[in-house]
Amino acid sequence: MSFTVSVSILTCLAALACAVPGVYLTLSNRAMLIDAISHSLLPGIVIGYLLTHDFSSPLLFMLATLSALIVTIANTALARSGLLAEGASQGMIAPALLAVGVILVTAFARNLHLDGHTILVGDPNLVAFEEFCLGDSCFGPRQSWVLAGLLLINLIFAWFARRHLMAAVFDYNFALTRSLRPGLAISVLMLLTAITVTAAFAATGSILAITMAVAPAAIARLLTHTIKLLVLYALGVAVVIAQSGFWIAYYLNLPTSAAIAFTYGIAFFAALGWHLRKTRSSRARS
Repeated sequence: MSFTVSVSILTCLAALACAVPGVYLTLSNRAMLIDAISHSLLPGIVIGYLLTHDFSSPLLFMLATLSALIVTIANTALARSGLLAEGASQGMIAPALLAVGVILVTAFARNLHLDGHTILVGDPNLVAFEEFCLGDSCFGPRQSWVLAGLLLINLIFAWFARRHLMAAVFDYNFALTRSLRPGLAISVLMLLTAITVTAAFAATGSILAITMAVAPAAIARLLTHTIKLLVLYALGVAVVIAQSGFWIAYYLNLPTSAAIAFTYGIAFFAALGWHLRKTRSSRARS
């Protein structure tokens, strides 16, 4: 497998893994929680590096995921308390954790090289150099295997918990009366979202991780109103747009993550235009 193809597969797996929880977060108006998660990872990264002095240590991923879980748990608790709207709670928690990360860097790791451009924009081409090897054999980028595993877990959860997730998204109180478990379903969804976004962040950077989680579901909602098709459409959009953006970046020599994110934006506005035109045509016929 060529290096270019391995990077292409990496971006595809990141898009698919993020699209699955992104569907339910978008339907439940929690999409911007992903932005809060991506901005809260810095404390975990810094603490992990201070403990190991190794950017490739699994401890960095674990502590970054813990930071993401703090955001999701605190956000959910505050939103359910009724003291703050969900958007307001995200605006309080994520900046506070980001500030903790900045303070830790300033106080204890002034020589730590964290490229802000790389964190925000990311570069899957660099991540792909870290291969998964057994003995003398290598099997592609290590992060591809992580994302493939998360994709499988997300799909299994989405399938077996689909009734609970739909009930939680559309009518939480009604779900409780039907002996469903919307609270448990949302809690597991938040856990998987935190882990998935953290893994995608490591592979693609903050901007693309957010885009890959939100854009496929947003585009799919413009193309179909059928819940059963929404996940399938989102997965299809995730693959097509991620691959289109990657190869555009490859042939035009553009930053990979930025090009893919921009392609998602173009696709969204194209779908929006199609949706508005279809709506006007339907109204005109009626």
